[in-house]
Amino acid sequence: MEPLSEVKKDRYEEYEFEKPVNDGVYVVAADWAKEQDFTVISVIRVDRQPHTLVHYRRVNRRPYPMMINWFNEVIDKYNAAAIHDATGLGNVVNDYIDTRARKFIMTGEKRSNMLTEYVGAVERGFFELPKIPTLYTAHKYCRTGDLYDNSKDYHLPDEVCSMALGWHVAKNFSGYGEAITVTRKGDFVPKLEKPFRVPTEEEGQSIYSPKTEGVVRRKTPDDDGITLMV
Repeated sequence: MEPLSEVKKDRYEEYEFEKPVNDGVYVVAADWAKEQDFTVISVIRVDRQPHTLVHYRRVNRRPYPMMINWFNEVIDKYNAAAIHDATGLGNVVNDYIDTRARKFIMTGEKRSNMLTEYVGAVERGFFELPKIPTLYTAHKYCRTGDLYDNSKDYHLPDEVCSMALGWHVAKNFSGYGEAITVTRKGDFVPKLEKPFRVPTEEEGQSIYSPKTEGVVRRKTPDDDGITLMV
């Protein structure tokens, strides 16, 4: 994949592989950093499979207002849903970014599940990515400890983190996760929509069955199995 445009300079690289199209659906994901690590902003097109990376920016030692502005610009340019790492300082950044962006706190089980799902998506071919040297190297040498161990001996690559955040939203367009409402400019923040599901007979009788929200099983004198909404 040859980029349409490419910029490389001191602690800064930017690639654009595809201009936005009106019928395209895009997700923007950002992993924030400033000093030692890199801020990585990825734009993924998700209305086709495999998903493709259409824009990529990796920067270091830039002021946060500048990096936040870049994030907001690509959200607006691609009219995209967005997600960012709101752990630590990222939670402060949340006050200054486009309202279409959702925040994700990368801690505990949520973090592990997100990364596991991304690894599975890559292995199953949900992505087709250009061979950007920093992106390729980060994925090639990422160890299991980098993914799941928070000790000082390991570090989750910023490039992997950004792509994993993107997949956390993109999976909803792949038949892999729950349905999602994609917002456009001026709409509310995107929200997950939980599908209605009637419990099975076994679930209705088992004390270990998973909770089904919004549904109650009410027995009638004739036990006709009526299911009513609450």
